[in-house]
This record gives sequence, structure tokens and C-alpha cells, in this order.
Amino acid sequence: CEGITWVLDSDGTLTINGTGEVPDSWYEDRPWSEYNDTIKNIVVGEGITKLNGTAFYFSDNAETLTLPSTLTFCDEYIFGGEPCNLKEINVAPENTTYKSIDGILFTEDEKTLVMYPANKNCDKYMIPSSVTTIGKMAFESNQGINTVIIPDTVTVMEFSAFTDSAISTIIVGNGIDTIPQSCFSHSSTDSIILSDSVKTINYAAFWASSIETLIIGSGVESIDKDI
Repeated sequence: CEGITWVLDSDGTLTINGTGEVPDSWYEDRPWSEYNDTIKNIVVGEGITKLNGTAFYFSDNAETLTLPSTLTFCDEYIFGGEPCNLKEINVAPENTTYKSIDGILFTEDEKTLVMYPANKNCDKYMIPSSVTTIGKMAFESNQGINTVIIPDTVTVMEFSAFTDSAISTIIVGNGIDTIPQSCFSHSSTDSIILSDSVKTINYAAFWASSIETLIIGSGVESIDKDI
């Protein structure tokens, strides 16, 4: 792509430099794809504004992702293909769109949890009370958390928020009234507890999951036939 360069050093650090967007058109042939197994850290340099599409698909051994102050968009699909080893996301403090809190990616105003690293270990993660939205695929393929507690301040969970995750227990707070499409699809969760505030459970919410226990609260009014 014009204006974008990359280098992979002997320590396994992939550094992307240049200006503008890392385009979605690289889906079929990302130039570093043949080195996916050796990538340990990813550094996106200053000047890059957008990470589109599936930039780091199958970079399953990457443990850290560092984002620049210039980044204004990070696609929820940048990692995928298989559960990855990502443990930490860092953001330049001057960035006005995103920020990192304890290695987790949030919007700068801390209202949206954008991405929890798939292999960041935590026995019990209490989502901060500043958060009102859990973003698309925010906990996709997560295999590092035992329990996630969603506080009452969260009012929106977006598409596939917990898809393909291996979180043992997820407790949904009283702010959520809708479980979105594919929210927990393909997950291997032992227990999901929905609060009485949940009124609607949408299409494929638990599709192809191996959930042992699902507790639905008293407020539910609509359950899609294909959940």
C-alpha cells in the first residue's frame, strides 16, 4: 500500500510506519502474513490513522499491540482466525480517540470498552462504572478471564460482544435490556446470568455455544426462536 512500510525485527516486533490507513484490501494478502507465527509484538507508528479490516488475522502469537496518537479508528476484526495470545494493548497518551487502562482498549472518554486482550489473565474482571457500551467483539475469543461482572451502568452490548470466548462466568447487570445478535455465540461459558432488566434476547445470541447454565431474569418478554 502506498505510504505504508513495515519491518519485522529479530525479536519478533512488527513495526508499521507511514501515513494514512492500513487498508482492508490487504485481507487476502497481508504482506507480513508469511511471518505470522514469529510476530510477538506489534507497533503501529505515528502517522497511521486507521487499522481497517483484518490487519493482524492469524498473528496468534502476538502478545502486545501499541497504537499511536494519530490513530482514529481500530476495526474490531483486526485480530481473529484463532484465539490469539494478546495480553496487552497500549495507546500513546496524546491519542484523543482511544486510551489504554491496564492494557485494555477503551474510547478516550472511557464510555466504550473496545477490546479486552484475548489472553490477558484475570480471575474476576469488573467492568469500570464509566462504561456504558461493550463494543462489537470486545471479548472475542477471550481465554484469560474467569469471571466478568457487567455493572448497571452498561446499557448496551453490541454484536458478538462475547463471541467465541471461554470466560467461565458472565454476570449481566441491571442496565441491559437487550441481548444482541450472536452476543455469546460459539462460547464455552459455564454460566451466564441475565438480570431482570433483560427484556429481549435476539437472534443467535447463544448460537453453537456450550453453556452449562443459563439464568434468564423475570423481565424477559421476547426470545428469538433461533437463540
